[in-house]
Amino acid sequence: MAILVPAELDLGGLQPESERNVIRQLLNGLDDDWYIVPKVPVLIEGQNAEIDVVLVSPHLGVVLLEIKGGLISVRDGVWCRGQSLIVWAIAEGRAAAAVDKYLMGDTSLPAPIVASAKALN
Repeated sequence: MAILVPAELDLGGLQPESERNVIRQLLNGLDDDWYIVPKVPVLIEGQNAEIDVVLVSPHLGVVLLEIKGGLISVRDGVWCRGQSLIVWAIAEGRAAAAVDKYLMGDTSLPAPIVASAKALN
């Protein structure tokens, strides 16, 4: 069984339900050399963001999870949650740049696009 960090975290109060369900599955499905850290706050170019779950294994590395809940559909072969999940994943996955910069001191990962940014022509 994986190790929850912090150990005293009340999973029953964790929201949204989709994150709580995934974390419970990870706790029961992963070996005891995995650490599960839910709801990790990050600061990205002055804006608060959150990584839903960080998985850490001393032997295998770090995995960042963005958990989706709610209605997911497939339109013309493209997974969607309102708009294409690819668009959501790109936008939300860019939080990895902040984590990489924090851990390594620099990053070559793409930074998030801020709401005030001008659209590309």
